[in-house]
Amino acid sequence: PDLLIFQFGVNESENIYKKNFLTLEEYEASLEIFLKKFQTEFSKGDYSPNILLISPFERLYPSGKSMLEVGYIIQVQKKLLNKYNFALLDSFELLGAEGQNQRLYESKLIQ
Repeated sequence: PDLLIFQFGVNESENIYKKNFLTLEEYEASLEIFLKKFQTEFSKGDYSPNILLISPFERLYPSGKSMLEVGYIIQVQKKLLNKYNFALLDSFELLGAEGQNQRLYESKLIQ
């Protein structure tokens, strides 16, 4: 394939919030290992697909407020993707940032 697409951060943001075995620092370290592996592997030969990472969309705390952890995840993604020269589709911003779930629900685009 010419393009590899990954999405990370949806479940990770929940795990960071609930302190379920993952910290933001651990997420950053594991994402960097992943990106570095791709960069290393693709620099060896003629095959060099583009990489696109899709950020997490809005998640909500039980109170209904937008989870801050999603923003933290996206900041880490932007930093590392810039470092390794891979692309990011920021679905949080694309879908309307904070409050997107309510707006998308009201417009009947999500359940």
